[in-house]
Amino acid sequence: MSTTESDSVDPVIASLSTSFGQVPPAAIPAMLDCILASTGLSPPSLYASLLDAFPNLIKDVIKEDEKLGSDRCNHLTSLVGALCHLLKKFGANNNNALQSFIWRSFIPLLRMVHASDREMRNQIAELFVDVVVETNSWAVVEATLVPFSLRSVGLSVGVLQRKDSDVLECSVFQGLTDQVNDLGMVKEQMLSPGGSFPLSISCHILNFMLDAALQSLQATPTSELMVANGCYAEKFVGNLIWDLCNVTEKLLLQSLEHRSCMIGFFLPVIFKALVFHRSFDISIHGQTCTLSRKSFLMKIWNCCRALFSLGPLERRDAYNVLSLYLSFFPCTEESEDAEEFDIRAEKEFWDEIKRGLVDKEGLVRKQSLQILKNALHINVGSPSSSGVSEIKLCERESIPRGMTKREQWADKEAKSMGVGKICNSDDLYLNSHQQWEAFILLYEMLEEYGTHLVEAAWNHQVSLLLQFSISHVNFASLVNGGVHQNQIQTSSEIFNWLSILWERGFCHDNPQVRCLIMQSFLGIEWKSYGNYAKSVPETFVLGPFIQGLNDPVHHKDFGVKGIYSSRTIEGASLFFQQYTSCLNERKRIAFLSNLASVAKQQSFCRAGLMGLAECIASAARRLDSEAEWGEDAFLVKLEIASESFPQHDKTTLLDVLRFVIESSKQHFNPNYRFRVCEKVLEAAASVVCTFEVPLQILLHFISTLPREFTDYGGFLRVKVQEWLSGCGKKHCCANCCNTEEKLLKSLHDFPKRFTSCHYQVDAVLTYDDEDLEAWEFQAKRWARVLFLASKEKHHFISLFTFIQNYGTNICKQKKDMEWIPVKFLIITLSLVLELQIMQERAAECGTKVRSKSEFSMLETVVRLNNGEVAILFEKFAKTFLHILEELISFANMSCSIFSSSIMMEDVTLPSSVRGKLGGPSQRRLSSSTTTAVLQAVTAMKSVAAISSWCAKFKSDVVLNFAFSFLWEFFLKTISSPSCDLETGAEICLAAYEGLAPVLKALVSMFSPQLLDTIRENDKFLLPKVEGTPLLDSLVLSFLQNINNFLTIGVLARTRRAVLMNWKWLCLESLLKIPSYAYEDGFNVEDSISFFSDATLRLIFTDLVESLENAGEVSVLPMLRSVRLALGLFSRGKFGSVVSSCNGVDVQILILRMILIWFEAMSGLKLNLSKLELVPVGVVHNIDLLLNVLGCKQGIRKIRLFNEALLGKWLWRFGIEKVALWRQVIEMKYGCVCGGGGVVYRIWVKFWQDRWCGETSLAVNYPNLFGFCRNKDASVVELMKFSNGVLFWDVSFFRGVHARELEALLGFMETIYDSSIRGLMMWHLVRASWILHVSCNKRRVAPIAALLSSILHSSVFSDENMHVAENAPGPLKWFVEKVLEEGKKSPRTIRLAALHLTGLWFLNPKTIKYYMKELKLLSLYGSVAFDEDFEAELADNFDARTEVSLLAKNPDSELTEAFINTELYGRVSVAVLFHKLADLADMMGSANETEDCLSALESGKLFLLELLDSANGGVHTCVGSLAIMRVVRVRQAMPRSVARLADWDSVIGTLVVNDKDLSKELYKKYSAIHRRKIRAWQMICVLSRFARQDSLGQVAQSLHTSLYRNNLPAVRQYLETFAINIYLKFPPLVGENLVPKLRDYDMRPQALSSYVFIAANVILHASEAVQYRHLDELLPPIVPLLTSHHHSLRGFTQLLVYQVLCKLFPTLGSRASQTMPLEKRCFEDLKLYLANNSDCRRLRASMEGYLDAYDPKISVTPAGIFINRVEELEFECVPISLLEQVLTFLNDVREDLRCSMARDVVTIKNESLDPHRMDLSSNAKGENLLIQQPKDTCLDFQKKVTLSKHEKNETSVSSFFGNKEIYEQLVEMEKDDQLLDQLLQSRSLAMERVKASQQTFILVASLLDRIPNLAGLARTCEVFKASGLAIADANILSDKQFQLISVTAEKWVPIIEVPVNSVKVFLEKKKREGFSILGLEQTANSIPLDQYVFPTKTVLVLGREKEGIPVDIIHILDACIEIPQLGVVRSLNVHVSGAIALWEYTRQQRSQ
Repeated sequence: MSTTESDSVDPVIASLSTSFGQVPPAAIPAMLDCILASTGLSPPSLYASLLDAFPNLIKDVIKEDEKLGSDRCNHLTSLVGALCHLLKKFGANNNNALQSFIWRSFIPLLRMVHASDREMRNQIAELFVDVVVETNSWAVVEATLVPFSLRSVGLSVGVLQRKDSDVLECSVFQGLTDQVNDLGMVKEQMLSPGGSFPLSISCHILNFMLDAALQSLQATPTSELMVANGCYAEKFVGNLIWDLCNVTEKLLLQSLEHRSCMIGFFLPVIFKALVFHRSFDISIHGQTCTLSRKSFLMKIWNCCRALFSLGPLERRDAYNVLSLYLSFFPCTEESEDAEEFDIRAEKEFWDEIKRGLVDKEGLVRKQSLQILKNALHINVGSPSSSGVSEIKLCERESIPRGMTKREQWADKEAKSMGVGKICNSDDLYLNSHQQWEAFILLYEMLEEYGTHLVEAAWNHQVSLLLQFSISHVNFASLVNGGVHQNQIQTSSEIFNWLSILWERGFCHDNPQVRCLIMQSFLGIEWKSYGNYAKSVPETFVLGPFIQGLNDPVHHKDFGVKGIYSSRTIEGASLFFQQYTSCLNERKRIAFLSNLASVAKQQSFCRAGLMGLAECIASAARRLDSEAEWGEDAFLVKLEIASESFPQHDKTTLLDVLRFVIESSKQHFNPNYRFRVCEKVLEAAASVVCTFEVPLQILLHFISTLPREFTDYGGFLRVKVQEWLSGCGKKHCCANCCNTEEKLLKSLHDFPKRFTSCHYQVDAVLTYDDEDLEAWEFQAKRWARVLFLASKEKHHFISLFTFIQNYGTNICKQKKDMEWIPVKFLIITLSLVLELQIMQERAAECGTKVRSKSEFSMLETVVRLNNGEVAILFEKFAKTFLHILEELISFANMSCSIFSSSIMMEDVTLPSSVRGKLGGPSQRRLSSSTTTAVLQAVTAMKSVAAISSWCAKFKSDVVLNFAFSFLWEFFLKTISSPSCDLETGAEICLAAYEGLAPVLKALVSMFSPQLLDTIRENDKFLLPKVEGTPLLDSLVLSFLQNINNFLTIGVLARTRRAVLMNWKWLCLESLLKIPSYAYEDGFNVEDSISFFSDATLRLIFTDLVESLENAGEVSVLPMLRSVRLALGLFSRGKFGSVVSSCNGVDVQILILRMILIWFEAMSGLKLNLSKLELVPVGVVHNIDLLLNVLGCKQGIRKIRLFNEALLGKWLWRFGIEKVALWRQVIEMKYGCVCGGGGVVYRIWVKFWQDRWCGETSLAVNYPNLFGFCRNKDASVVELMKFSNGVLFWDVSFFRGVHARELEALLGFMETIYDSSIRGLMMWHLVRASWILHVSCNKRRVAPIAALLSSILHSSVFSDENMHVAENAPGPLKWFVEKVLEEGKKSPRTIRLAALHLTGLWFLNPKTIKYYMKELKLLSLYGSVAFDEDFEAELADNFDARTEVSLLAKNPDSELTEAFINTELYGRVSVAVLFHKLADLADMMGSANETEDCLSALESGKLFLLELLDSANGGVHTCVGSLAIMRVVRVRQAMPRSVARLADWDSVIGTLVVNDKDLSKELYKKYSAIHRRKIRAWQMICVLSRFARQDSLGQVAQSLHTSLYRNNLPAVRQYLETFAINIYLKFPPLVGENLVPKLRDYDMRPQALSSYVFIAANVILHASEAVQYRHLDELLPPIVPLLTSHHHSLRGFTQLLVYQVLCKLFPTLGSRASQTMPLEKRCFEDLKLYLANNSDCRRLRASMEGYLDAYDPKISVTPAGIFINRVEELEFECVPISLLEQVLTFLNDVREDLRCSMARDVVTIKNESLDPHRMDLSSNAKGENLLIQQPKDTCLDFQKKVTLSKHEKNETSVSSFFGNKEIYEQLVEMEKDDQLLDQLLQSRSLAMERVKASQQTFILVASLLDRIPNLAGLARTCEVFKASGLAIADANILSDKQFQLISVTAEKWVPIIEVPVNSVKVFLEKKKREGFSILGLEQTANSIPLDQYVFPTKTVLVLGREKEGIPVDIIHILDACIEIPQLGVVRSLNVHVSGAIALWEYTRQQRSQ
């Protein structure tokens, strides 16, 4: 360009730069033409100048990272448009100019434009493409822009960095190289990675270029340039498609961004090109390559297949690719080329669609459905236009009979969608297209439509699909000429597609739909379809179907009345039976294994597991007719004959069946578990013969069955034995008959295999606890099955031989075989244990035949043959005795390890032991030592078990030898020295482990010989003093020895816990010896006692101190030991079991214990001859003590005494009462306290106050009080402590005479026993409660043991243990704690109720202290059912034993019926007082006892307590004075004792205030309703305790309660109580009841109750007073027959008729003439009530109730809780008579209303008929009569108030045929006109209101919280929204909604839009022109203050916490969010909606 031109162009460029921002892009070409014409500039010069100025021109327009506005977009578009217009003027020689434009303008501009300005990019690209098309410059584009864009795509995945990649070789490297050479200026820019396009822009440009080229090819080439340059576009398309295809194939498997670009840009244009061109020929490096449609589509399909397995995102992208494919290549009628690729012919394509249709993600299912529709070419937009609509319907459709209105409506709506057209079609043949449409429609119903459509269409549709598909194999044959014919052509494919529908139905959100689909599936008659049942996919059966079966919604009838089945389970069982009937044996076993394995893959509910077991049993069961019609019948017979199926299959099957049985244990209920086990056993017996599986597998399977089902008397024992002896089924092979022989042979060979050696001779054989435990499990399983399989005695001969051979040679085994004896001992132990279990079961069963009626079974268990069992037991005993001596020798040899522990040295332990720090199975010993220890322990267990077992049958010298050996082992163990090394301590621990079973055996076989053995060996321990109790030295030595091991501290912590467990087990056995001695009837000499009192106290103290920190394993033995110790204390008072050991004996025992502990702690030995005995105070018999001990008497050194014993300070504390230091101690620690919690306050007088009994000491011992020294001394003054021992400093004026010795002894026992015993019990209850709370699980056995131990009967009878000085004693404190915890633990409160009521019945005098606790048990329930409770009682022997030791409730029948229900607490209390009432009734008779008076007083006290609570009074259990005393006690008590007794809670609970019981307003079935019922049920039971002295208070409380409003369920108990009171006290009727009946202003409800009471008093009174009651009560009742209250009137009619029938016999007609007037009146009244139809109907509805009602039985526990007419669920409350009367009257009233409405319509029609009336000549009258309403049924009644003269005129004229009628009708017409005017004005007002409403609809259907919905309604009304959409319109009637909305719902239109219809509603509103917005925080949401609301707006609110679902977000036009500045994540949805609505209102107001 010359300088002149440059100077002339510059002003033009400057002018253009300004014009581009002002001139629209469309005007740019005209403007340029004008400039060129006016200035004379050439286009090239202007173009070059513009191109040079381009960077400066766009610099001010485009700013970095800023989105362009509309003005700047127009500016850039105008600039680019100018350049493109100038390029067009270049003509054919524009290549260089175009290249310059591309490199210098087009590419830089696209890179600078923001990524979101897609519209801007499109405008620029369109301008560029116009130039290329018009100038035919495709070659330039191919050489420049295409390589650059492809290079950018390649750089995004690093393709260009890989040398082995040739994807872009043809264009990238060839085109760009030439351009770089020509334009060196862009070389650096082109080759830099930062100079490339973003991936999306590159793909967009390439898509645009290819699409433009394709469009140019389709256009007619008429351009001269195109003719001159040739049509290069075709070549360009081919080359670019080649490149894009290669890129697409690679990038589809890359990242999400790459796949999105390929799917969004490349694939649509490629498919578009391939639609019109089957192939493209491309030249690459001189070679011609062909790109065919088939090859590319196959590559794309392979990419999709790869994406399917990568993940959910990749799967979605693959679905998008398939959707694109099917949209561009739809199915055609016939393919032109057979070799064309069609994805619909690929089986994997259809399999993927099936997987997608059942995917858990909704979006995937929608995509799959859309792909299926596209593949089938089904138009889904309009169902009415589909092929289904072509089916002709019958012209006349009739409503099917029996359809409800809902069903008719659903059927009608289903037909409108095309569903009914298939269902009701007359055609017998449906083509494939129609069946596919039916399938898709059913699928869409499950996904989108309402439940009613599924109900209307499902059953018919599926049945027809089944019928047509099976009878006509054409489901897909007519679509696309059979392209996918194979998809639903075979029966298996039919069921594959149907299983998709079933699976989606089983997991539907609506439970009603799930039930419908399940019932539909199970309702199919599979037999009618022949063998097609097997075509149902196994994956569906084992997966979705079993999961659906596990859905509780299908089993609503499961467990009802103890029947553990349901209709669904029964239907599933039939299906499985039919499904497996076509399978051969091998396939059946494999299927059963897979079916049972489902239990391992998912957890099952109770019904689900039961259903699985039923299905397994049905699948295993073979039909007799299977071989006749099954297609594999021949194969079945062939396989059975050849035994060809592998053993592994059945082994696997038995193993997974075992897992199903184990799964049933978690559901606990024994009846339920029995059903599951029965079904699993049935399945196993049906397909498995016992000889076909390894013995270990069989043993393991049978051992999984609960023992109670297979032991003697078990309900599965016979079935198991039949299976073990040979199943005998038809399908079994010939060898099945030898099953019993083979099994017995295998069982008999087991001991030899088990004890044989499988190791090398030189190998060192060791074992540990885990090995031993595994061997024991094997042996126990073997023993159990052995006794099940062996029926005859000769079956045990080989076993006896084995025992004798091995037992007699056990000591002769070589060292390399030393582990064999251990296994032999394990065999013997397992046999003994099994024999013991058999003996226990046999004793339980006896000779009774136990029926299985408990489990609804028909079979009975075979009668036990006691003779054969006894012979078998004796035979085993004889065999064991034969080897016992040898076993003792072996045990003696093995126990040498225990005596060698001193020489043991610590060795290096195994790493596994070091790491675990020891434990129950990890001994801190070397492997060899562990082996030796385990052998010794096992040997002692075997000897003890065999000896104990044989002792029950025989007395033998060998047994005496065994007794001596075991006792010697005991003595050696407890006298073994302590060891400081860990190894020695571990060996000693093992010795105690062996000692526990030894002591248990010794106790169980207690005999006189054992007593002699004890006497002989007792000298071995400590020197005895004559008269010392028998077991004292043994127990003390035992405790000394084992405590030594514990205190040394060598053992690890976990191992010390193990030793503690063995300690308590051994101690429990020792404490049982006296009990066994007396229970077995041994005569023990009177001079012999077992324990001294001091020893028992020592044991007791040790137990109590250890309770707090006891482990859960030790809980039971410790609590049992406590119970035994308390029992021994009790027996010591009445017999010689415990010796008091006064005087020297006690002193010697105390000294002995001191010396023992000193030696144990110091390790020193004492030389008594060098010791000095220093007396402290007065010591009696000092000389005798010195002689016995061999000591010298010393003199006390005061200084040492003061330092050691603090005697000086104890003395000074008692003397210096006013000293400051003593006052400080008293203020800090409280005053001195006595025995545990019994506080001896300063003002409590020792002699004159009651502090250690019911009365004071002065009253109990008046003689001693008479000559005592200080009569006014306090308890604290006389309480002294010496050496920590309490003594009382009581002195007298004179000595005690002989006659006063007995009183003195009683006095001393009273004061000492009260204090010490109280202290012991307080420590016990505190420690035991801490132990109970620390236990993690509430097991039945520990709870029962706790109750029976702490609440021991011997302690419970002592009243000082309950309350002392009006403060709770230790037992009361404990009971309060237990019941408080019982509110959370149902089993705790039930066991406590069982035990406490039994104790209270035995000790009625203690009941008065437990009014609050009785009230708690009566009024509060627990959880309804505790499955664990029954399971533990069934499985756990300890649980059964401990529960049996609890105090028994007086009524065992009710206990058994209610023990595991929430009713048991009050049932037990009711039974208690019912039995106490029997005692109270004995008052005044010859059998009267002290308990009778206590029973009466406690019953009266509890009755008044409940009546006072029922009337809302505050009743104090103790009184205000007692509360004040307790407060003082709390202030004076030491802090430790105050914490112990928890006095603050005691004070708080003394006041019982139940105001709820007096409330009159409460809801039915509420907590108050329940408590009211419970209170009055108990009051009814207590009615027998009403006496004359309390009658006034009872009557007053009763009438107060009757007058109050109460529900009928409560009122009936008030009436029953009142009836019994009046029957018991007849004079009260005239005084009290008659005046109440004459109170005619009383409430009708109360008056009804009094009528019922009076009638029943008349009916059930005794003959002596019955007629007197009739005279008193019937006259005031009769007037109530005319009451205006319909309920009272009908109630009275019913009761009066009952009275008249009973007391007024029917008389003849003659007699009636002579009767007095009043009798004739009653007779006529009786006739009327008897014959009136309404009265008869009323009585018929009450039939049976009045006759069954007995007021006396109704106050008994059986009458309240059991004896009812029908089954009752709510608190055992029957329907009251008043309720039945009200129900009857309401039903009659409803019928009467309907009848009256019909009569009114009839009368009105007749009265207004012009043909029946005398017409008047009045025109108004004629018009009025002619203008009748069209629908008379819509008329409503109007009440017209007539004036006085109108009434008179009406009374003298008739209604019909009279002129006055027209005048009245005219007046009525005037009223109607006024009403019409009012309605019209109201309508106009509403229209004005509606017109003023804003066109804003708020959609709140996703919300469910009532406050939010009510607040939104109020907000919508305030801002005049045009509608509020909610999910359920019924919520408008909710009280909470109305309270918040304040009538807003009446003024704002409420639209009901269910959740599943929200999408349909939104789409409808969108079609109406509304903008659909959502209030949600999303990635693209717009801030509320920046969004401009459209006028017509629908705003969707999301769910609370969850927001708007994804599928609804896709429908929205925009999402808006409220800007937030705080930290909290979001606002409340109501607040958010209100803010958004106000913003919309603000914007509309501003406009």
